[in-house]
Amino acid sequence: YSMLFANIIGQSDKSSGSLSSFLECIAMDDRGRVARILEDSVLCGGSFDIECRIDQTDGGVKWIQLAGKVRDSVVERRRTMDGIAIDITDKKRAESVRNSRMIRQQQRLMGEMIGCLDAPFFLVDLDFRLVTFNRNFADAMRFMFDIDVELGCNLLQYISVEKDREKIERHLKQVFNGEVLVKEDYAGKEGEQRSSFEIVHYPVQHEDGKIIGAATFFRDITARKKMEEELQSSEKRYRQLIEDTNLIIIQ
Repeated sequence: YSMLFANIIGQSDKSSGSLSSFLECIAMDDRGRVARILEDSVLCGGSFDIECRIDQTDGGVKWIQLAGKVRDSVVERRRTMDGIAIDITDKKRAESVRNSRMIRQQQRLMGEMIGCLDAPFFLVDLDFRLVTFNRNFADAMRFMFDIDVELGCNLLQYISVEKDREKIERHLKQVFNGEVLVKEDYAGKEGEQRSSFEIVHYPVQHEDGKIIGAATFFRDITARKKMEEELQSSEKRYRQLIEDTNLIIIQ
């Protein structure tokens, strides 16, 4: 490759201009991904367009864009790779500033919305860590489990009943795959009177469409469920009474 390319990737000269020496310049976190893309392009004879980081000698990081194509050389009977490298560090810095500003704005708006909600609400990331929640959720967890929840902690560690913990983990994983779930379930300490809840889980997406977590609302329907059970019990008693009365009349 050219001396200009060598300068962009941080090599003082191009004397060792091989693919392996180029990959050594790529940041460790990006190196495997870049290697796989280039290898696939060589094998399939396709084009590539990659953004990756270059570790610099001063400890800094440079962002570059690599774009090119692998061609079959009929004369030399081998494949060659033609491409360019562009320094996009300034572009990435601008994107980072813009994204940080957008995230702060979203967090502020979400905080205002959550503060207005009557229903308990929480949001977790893909590692089940609590990103945000409202006071009603904190109060509900304190009532059910005698604990104070904290931001950044794993939601699952707060759920003391194993079958409940496994169930909510399974449901959240479904949401991480794009499903919206509406469930009725019980929660609370094992061996104590447990409350019944209607629970709504839905995925949270980044502006690029990628799912980054799950949001959950729930409401206590214990009184409603108790009433439904009492009605069912009453209906069963009345039905039995009618059947017994008919039997007496027939006899």
